[in-house]
Amino acid sequence: MDLATKLRETIKRLPEPKARKGETASEVAWRRHRLELRQYILTADITDFLNWHMLRSTICLAQSESTKLELDYLQSLPDWEKRWKVALEESEVGNPVPNTYWPAASTTTFKYVFPMARLEALTGIRVDQINFVFEFGGGYGGACRSIHRLGFTGRYLLYDLPEFAALQRYYLEMNRFRVSHLREFLSINSGITCVSEFAHLKSVLINLPANSLFLATWSLSETPLLFRKQLRPLIADFALYLIGYQNNFRELDNKRYFADWGKATQREVDWHTENYRSRNWQDLNIWLMFGKRKVL
Repeated sequence: MDLATKLRETIKRLPEPKARKGETASEVAWRRHRLELRQYILTADITDFLNWHMLRSTICLAQSESTKLELDYLQSLPDWEKRWKVALEESEVGNPVPNTYWPAASTTTFKYVFPMARLEALTGIRVDQINFVFEFGGGYGGACRSIHRLGFTGRYLLYDLPEFAALQRYYLEMNRFRVSHLREFLSINSGITCVSEFAHLKSVLINLPANSLFLATWSLSETPLLFRKQLRPLIADFALYLIGYQNNFRELDNKRYFADWGKATQREVDWHTENYRSRNWQDLNIWLMFGKRKVL
């Protein structure tokens, strides 16, 4: 069975998400995204999935002037040629749109690579020194691919809604990554798994290795507060944090939420928050929050 057929068969087996009484605005939004993604996977051209309207409106970024500033920053790094240029090289899977300023990459790939460069600069820890990544809301799998191209060789856990987890597995396997089932993942030192059940998530996060990264770029900030409350104890002991958020999403006041999180954990974690784009090109709605656990 080819990977596209395997993806469609997986989607057919998933129960269709139903409306629930008392849904928040953010829950309604993502239920609708799930339904729309299901329809695209079952009926549209999978080889062109990065251009589906549903993904273009939520994950895959359009051309942006700020990308030139991000490119300038990456090119200023001493290891640009050996590392960051390589990380930006785009895969043909999904038919991504080339970026105007750097056609070898898509604008979305800049969204994955630039924050990792800032993480290294602010924490002093290189991506290839990280042993474990927990990516909350893995999109289509692009960040996972980019991080591996930066030299990551540890265990990589993606957690997302079922339809997105299926798409991630398809994308990563199309890019020749081996995606393990959970039972195997629990017993290996290097590999990738995609999960969508909270119980499975807890089984993986019991024992964290030393250099562990919690990664959530514009995903946790779109998650209902009740779920965040359930998740927070599981990610309390990570060594590194990289979180992207917008000030507001539907009913959610993220600016206040993440400020409160930083204050509540400032004794254990050194936090740094900066505008996502650039100090020279301000978008005051979009932020990156970096954390490094203190050595007590």
